[in-house]
Amino acid sequence: MELPHNAFKHAIREGRQQIGLWSSLSSNYTVELIAGAGFDWILLDTEHSPNDLESVLTQAQAAAAYPTSTIARVPWNDMVTIKRFLDIGIQTLLIPYVCTVQEAKDAVAYTRYPPAGVRGVAGSTRATRFGRVADYARRAHEELCVLVQVETRDALDQLEGICAVDGVDGVFIGPADLHASMGYTGETSHPKVVPVIEDDGFVLWESNAIVRYLSRVHGAGTLWPDDARQNADADRWMDWQTTAAMPAMFGAFWNLIRLEPDKRSQAAIDESAAKTEALMAILDDRLADRPYVAGAGYTMGDIPIACAVHRWLGLPLKRIARPHVEAWMARIAARPAYDGVLTLPIV
Repeated sequence: MELPHNAFKHAIREGRQQIGLWSSLSSNYTVELIAGAGFDWILLDTEHSPNDLESVLTQAQAAAAYPTSTIARVPWNDMVTIKRFLDIGIQTLLIPYVCTVQEAKDAVAYTRYPPAGVRGVAGSTRATRFGRVADYARRAHEELCVLVQVETRDALDQLEGICAVDGVDGVFIGPADLHASMGYTGETSHPKVVPVIEDDGFVLWESNAIVRYLSRVHGAGTLWPDDARQNADADRWMDWQTTAAMPAMFGAFWNLIRLEPDKRSQAAIDESAAKTEALMAILDDRLADRPYVAGAGYTMGDIPIACAVHRWLGLPLKRIARPHVEAWMARIAARPAYDGVLTLPIV
């Protein structure tokens, strides 16, 4: 018997959008109903629902007759718990409250047999089709998908390292616990937290950590320059976007895009616009003698800066003409990836 195919894992690796549903009702009858409704995946939650291992097993069995992928959120990043969920045949796990690179490595290790990890070996489990899957112990990792939840401000600061852990297939930003960690317990869309989510993960094109990671993996010599000086230069401009441009722009963006007209603060808009114009002047001066932020070539530094400038140009405000920034944006817009990404409406 062949190793079961994890359609969810292969879909995300191929960049195909997957639409799913969280199920916290702890009912195999309900899962059988929704498994046939056309969703790509169903997540069975055991962190914040009365589900347990046996109820997840019966729900996975109910979903097995349908093409929907079954995901389970385990209650904690725990070796024994993860082992038991894997043994009942769950191939995709969402692991909560992963705050450090080491905790991400631990999560992966709990899903791997020795010597790659510490998962305990058992022969006749549902995962092995009761011993019928040939070479299961050697090949199980090929179809396992590890998703980790990043849920604190400190964890977001380590997002780049967490993403780089071998075996981590995806990262989910947990907004409720993130709000709590920043002092806004019980809220889910506080104006001081929303931009943190947007900049650190929710809007992937504006996540410097993800840009850095993808650049290192896929862009050696291109997005990630070979020249150490250009490399450092691009890195500094990425941080400039996060620490200067986006915070300066936030007041204008929040008031003009997120708030109804009668709730807007003109003073906040004016203050934000003044700060942002000063930064655009710096960027314009920077681009006066080079086509891209780190020199003659397009680098990882241009991506987040372009996101910030695109957002700025999309705001209904009067702006000072910046000829070098405008010429740079024209070059960015000519690149294939611009169409359909930066050209999406600002919301």
